[in-house]
Amino acid sequence: MSTLVFPDTTVVRNFALLHRMDLLHELVVGRAAWCATVASECHDQARGDGLEDMALASTIFGSPWYPHDAEHIDVMVLREELAAPGDGPKQHLGEAETIVLASTRSPGAIFVTDDRSAAAAATARGLRAVKTADLLRIAIRAAKLEADAGWGYVQTLRSHGRYLSREVWSSRGSFDMWLQG
Repeated sequence: MSTLVFPDTTVVRNFALLHRMDLLHELVVGRAAWCATVASECHDQARGDGLEDMALASTIFGSPWYPHDAEHIDVMVLREELAAPGDGPKQHLGEAETIVLASTRSPGAIFVTDDRSAAAAATARGLRAVKTADLLRIAIRAAKLEADAGWGYVQTLRSHGRYLSREVWSSRGSFDMWLQG
């Protein structure tokens, strides 16, 4: 079985903002999985202006995974670890659920998130964490996306206040160097 790829909601949102759910599908086809909380969040956010493409996520990631038995406790413990004072009770729930289910049921899976604390928690549990920008780099290197279009996507994501590391967005030169890295 090939390594499964799990997204968090922010990654799906990023590809929806770019209107490139087709590219996300192409990058994860045959290896896609997601948890119930992320599926629910994507469904809810697809009602938002400009985010209608998020509704396509269910065709990419299929039936969501639900926690069972002790996994519920593990999810809540991890959610508490990821939360900051003032965070609502559902903040970080999708990341926690994904990390617990993926690490328990699919060790070595890939978790795509732009949340640094969730990425660290995933890595500590044996998952490989990558970012939205990493998926764009993979797409460019695999000739599924032109570098100029990728640079344009980076600018679009930045204009929407989405997180990308400085080396990716600060200049076209740094972007091109990052692509080679």
